[in-house]
Amino acid sequence: WDVLSGPGNAQFSSQISQSTSINVDTYGLYEFIYFGCGTSSTITVNMNPVEPVLSGPETVTCLDSFNLEAQVDGNGGSWELISGPGNTQFSNPNSQNTSVNVDEYGLYEFAYNGCGTNSTITVNMNPVEPVLSGPETVTCLDSFELEAQVNGDTGFWDVLSGPGNAQFSSQISQSTSINVDTYGLYEFIYFGCGT
Repeated sequence: WDVLSGPGNAQFSSQISQSTSINVDTYGLYEFIYFGCGTSSTITVNMNPVEPVLSGPETVTCLDSFNLEAQVDGNGGSWELISGPGNTQFSNPNSQNTSVNVDEYGLYEFAYNGCGTNSTITVNMNPVEPVLSGPETVTCLDSFELEAQVNGDTGFWDVLSGPGNAQFSSQISQSTSINVDTYGLYEFIYFGCGT
């Protein structure tokens, strides 16, 4: 066996055997020739790149990690961030299946490069507005509970306005107990999940 033409190099498992395996390093049209019994025959093989098929979530909330998957025939490839507002960390960028973490909300575009070509997938990292609950009225400066319902985010509490000081049992918990030192109207805010 030998190669008559082609865009790259060809390696044969055995050039003197009737059947052989061939590895090439470039995509394109190759013409191979076999010499045997005083004659020769040629065969043309087109090494085509195959576009990877990607899957993953369209939308993710609260900076949760998510998985991306590439289905590609032939040689493997790697993941990369094409665009996005923040930093990206892949659990294994050289694997067809990888877990991804990002540190900012917004639209991210990822590419998988493999089998001579690449495909892209877009993931929208959305903030989620926490749902807050607590009493509307408290008497006698008693302590009271506030709760934020939001998945995947611890966030933190603060006082927007009020006539006195407020003490939280924990400002970095979704549930907190509060004591105030002055009567009046207080407004509290919870920062979590990007909003």
